Amino acid sequence: MSNVAELNPPPLPQPYEADRLYTLDEAAHRFGLSTAKWIRDQIKAGRLEYIDLNPNGQREKLRVSATALNRLAQSLTHNPGATP
Repeated sequence: MSNVAELNPPPLPQPYEADRLYTLDEAAHRFGLSTAKWIRDQIKAGRLEYIDLNPNGQREKLRVSATALNRLAQSLTHNPGATP
């Protein structure tokens, strides 16, 4: 007799699950950095989209999406065969 899990595979992730939000520290970690300073610099320079979860508060509560991080990484990726 077959296993029920084999007949009913788990559902595919929904778009909102695939595009999770990262804290700036988590985003820095994805780039192999120990602090979020570079991530903040990318936000201030307009190279990284962000979400402010506390827009009217005194303290920022910034998050960046996986899509935004992937876009930034892609923009920083250079093709070794291409002429700069």
